[in-house]
Amino acid sequence: MIISSDTTSPRSPSILTMGVSQTMLTKAPRFFGSPKSILTELFQNAFRAGAKNITVTWNSETRILEFRDDGCGCQPEDLVVVGESSWNDKSPAIDPAGVGVFSILRPEYCEQVTYRSADWGMTLSPENLETAQVSVCYFHERMEGMTVEIVLTPKADFANEYFVLQARGRYPMNVFWAALPKEPVPVFPETILDSVHWVNLYIEGVGTIELGKRYRTSSSSQFAVWQHAVMDSTALRDAMYKAAQLHSNLARSVFQYINYVLVIDPTSGIRPKLPDRDDLISDVHLDAACRKIVEVVIGHILKPLQPKLWPDRVRDNHSIEGQMRGVSEIKTIGETLFQDVPEDALVRKLVGIAWGLPALILAHFGYKSVHWDEVANYSKATIQDDGWSLEMEWEGVTHYVRDTPVLDVESECLAQSICSQGVYAGVKHDHKTEVCYTDFLYKPGHLVAFAKEITVNGTSVQWLLYDKARRSSNDRDDDRLVIVTTLSPLEFYKSIKVNDADSDLWVSLVVWMLDTQGDIYEYAELEDAEYKIKASEIADDLRQNALRVAAPELVKKAQVKTALHAVSDILHEALYLMNNAQHTLEHISQPDEAFPLTEEIADLVEKFSEALREKVDELKNLSEEIGETVEMLGGEIDGKFIGSAIQ
Repeated sequence: MIISSDTTSPRSPSILTMGVSQTMLTKAPRFFGSPKSILTELFQNAFRAGAKNITVTWNSETRILEFRDDGCGCQPEDLVVVGESSWNDKSPAIDPAGVGVFSILRPEYCEQVTYRSADWGMTLSPENLETAQVSVCYFHERMEGMTVEIVLTPKADFANEYFVLQARGRYPMNVFWAALPKEPVPVFPETILDSVHWVNLYIEGVGTIELGKRYRTSSSSQFAVWQHAVMDSTALRDAMYKAAQLHSNLARSVFQYINYVLVIDPTSGIRPKLPDRDDLISDVHLDAACRKIVEVVIGHILKPLQPKLWPDRVRDNHSIEGQMRGVSEIKTIGETLFQDVPEDALVRKLVGIAWGLPALILAHFGYKSVHWDEVANYSKATIQDDGWSLEMEWEGVTHYVRDTPVLDVESECLAQSICSQGVYAGVKHDHKTEVCYTDFLYKPGHLVAFAKEITVNGTSVQWLLYDKARRSSNDRDDDRLVIVTTLSPLEFYKSIKVNDADSDLWVSLVVWMLDTQGDIYEYAELEDAEYKIKASEIADDLRQNALRVAAPELVKKAQVKTALHAVSDILHEALYLMNNAQHTLEHISQPDEAFPLTEEIADLVEKFSEALREKVDELKNLSEEIGETVEMLGGEIDGKFIGSAIQ
């Protein structure tokens, strides 16, 4: 639709001078950075004109994109000014920008644009921006609404349904799209929270916040709706993140994992950036609104919870006291907190996406988490070879306490030691920890040292894992030291479960520490493509350490006792195998009419059976003698150990 000057008209063509400086004229189109902003401006103008129906048509042969609405239209002079608006009080527009034709006349996208409304029409091209003038033609017949025809350049690629969908936003109008020669099809508003839409919350003086999840974007994409126009707002995302951080760790996590849409109340003071309106203005209005939003959302999430019912539940399920009271079935944190919460509550829906939410809720209500690895029984662990190193997997234990003193220490080793003895401790790496040993006794190269008393920041403990990271440069002789205990060498010696080393506390501690320090290989061996810990060797080393400190003259005797004990185990295994061999020979010697033994074979079987009986008897006697010797040596060691000066 090209407007010619010879069109029959009740009025002669007129020349309009554009109401903007020459410099601004040439720069104004550059303000609009995207094709979407061109289409968005057309939808906004149609809405402000009160349009109910819009049809967007694309002719790929002529490269004409036509935008037609049934609004009230406007006068030509209203389109060629910047910074003023002719919309009256009856228009639904709020703070109209008054940018007019300059939203379209980008030379990269537009060769020319023609406007037709009421009884007038005008055609503009980027050249009109140089002359600052445009010719307006008038017609006998009047038309309803406004028609805008844009001749697009080959570079323009926004003449498709997707861009129309993006630009139409949530305007309460019927929108149709037609790519000729196809028939028009309706374009409905996009469902932003298309994965799940949980709840809408109205916030007075701010607007409505819609909460949910979106398929096609990450949580970093957050949306604002201003006067039905939808924008993916970086300013809103950043302001909400700042407000959530200021509020609490809980809020920071929640808003990190959800999508939201803010439908803005104009009274909030929040405004879009001009002229593109593709984001919000970052200012005090937006910051204040986001603080309100965070308060309301977190309040809504926490409202169904009943923290007054938690103390007993948390203590029974997630504290040392509860464990010691013999709770048979340990509930998860979520089960503890949400026991009385309705199934459709938002807090339940968030649990699946907001990582660690139950623990953050507990922390929000004043509970503190104390985490450590359960080292009392290392047999729960597995050791795997990844081709480079051994990796141990422990069962982690987390307790939650409130109004209970928690000892702050500077290292994980100290925390592990203290927590495993029923005293709550947490790690603060910048915290100065004072560890005191009274009558410290240690032999270089040993795994264990002894002290009459151990205190950590004044709190007495029975033992500590010796933290290699905390050693001074002078501690050159304690490279193997793992445990310091207040048990006497005798008590420590007797406390080690030699016959059940896999479940021994001290062995478990050694395994945990040596793995942490990367020294576990010395006590690991490969069996059936899997590394196993030689727990008995660790137990033996610990007992030898106790002897070397308390009674070094007994060490050799203890070594003989240990060796004989190992020989006794081997003899028992040998006796078992020889008994099996004897039973096999007896089975062969049984009469069988179908397959009788020759006299020669029968003599051989009898000969070997007799020899086995003699050897079995000899091994039994030897095993019994060794057992008696082991028992005698143990008695001598214990007797002299008890009488030693070091207790």
